[in-house]
Amino acid sequence: MTTAHDLLLFGYKRLQAAGLDHREAQAQARWLLAHVGENDHAVYSLLLDRRISGEPLQYITGVQSFMGYDFAVDARVLIPRLDTEMLCFYALEMLPSDANPSVLDVGTGSGALAISIALRRPQAQVTALDISQDALQVARGNAERLGAPVRFIHSDYFVGVAGEPFDLIVSNPPYVSMDELATLPADVQQEPRLALDGGNDGLDAYHILAREAAAHLNPGGQMIVEVGATQADTVAELFAAHIGSTDILLDLQGVRRFVRACI
Repeated sequence: MTTAHDLLLFGYKRLQAAGLDHREAQAQARWLLAHVGENDHAVYSLLLDRRISGEPLQYITGVQSFMGYDFAVDARVLIPRLDTEMLCFYALEMLPSDANPSVLDVGTGSGALAISIALRRPQAQVTALDISQDALQVARGNAERLGAPVRFIHSDYFVGVAGEPFDLIVSNPPYVSMDELATLPADVQQEPRLALDGGNDGLDAYHILAREAAAHLNPGGQMIVEVGATQADTVAELFAAHIGSTDILLDLQGVRRFVRACI
């Protein structure tokens, strides 16, 4: 009789042979087995095949945790990262607790940022934009399942909210440069290119945000964005030239990962 231990060992050995390190192989074998149950041996083997082929674990299980909430994810959306949780925490700190602020998430993807803000600040009026109809379908499903009152709009940057100002704009735009795209791990390369490709130098999205954001901020309004590990100074200069005062915030590893601007 095949036991759970046998299956875990089988999965661990296959994943380790495929190049995962000891801890990752153990954790992912356990996660996949928990996802299918101990009796579905054939399905477990198929999920291992998918992971070994480079498919992200989160797409296989269909879920990613973010800010304590479980978000449905698939190949239509970028997988929410731990760094972006810090972006969410900073955004929440920037919102007054005793008012009804308006918040805009540009490039919402799975909706993780917008939905988490709406759930943590129920008094906020949250709008989320994305150019991808596929991504918006995933985001709307997440919002409905989690009970978050977010307004979703199909939009290329700010086109869908022309003339609307907000108290806070948040964004985790694509910031991978053309040269870096080819060097990304195999599983990351299976995520939507639209959510990764930041143009030749990785800064295309920030130029657009810098030029257009000020027209969509109320007096005293703020914007905070996630940036690549080496991009903070350049993005801060862009925002300072077009929006107002800026500062750079750190992620949990001490990397200068976020740029904030105030009009």
